[in-house]
Amino acid sequence: MISTKPKPFRGFTGFLVRLALNNALFVSVRDAYSYAVIKLTGVCSRVIIEKDLAFRLSVPEMTECRDLAAKYGLLKGRILGINLRALDGDTNNAVVECVIKLVGDLVVAIPGGLHTLRLRQLRG
Repeated sequence: MISTKPKPFRGFTGFLVRLALNNALFVSVRDAYSYAVIKLTGVCSRVIIEKDLAFRLSVPEMTECRDLAAKYGLLKGRILGINLRALDGDTNNAVVECVIKLVGDLVVAIPGGLHTLRLRQLRG
């Protein structure tokens, strides 16, 4: 949902957003635009604007990283995560194909956002 003015989620999507967020223990967004969309949708619970929660995560120990790599069979290759949240499907695919040619090994593309749910894929 991209527009110059915040607009609420409507219909069944709006219902699901209200149901989920009004029953959540914690709701945060990264910007005022997202805050406005959530509030216009009818979310009554407390919503806070803050930096991405990923910045709160601590760096894992190297042994934990090695254990996870061994568990998922990733010891011999490199892994590259690509956030394609703001790109359309054709651009997503072009970026992934280009990165596969450049990097090789295993490339995992995880597009985010409602408009890309059907495009989520695992490629290798």
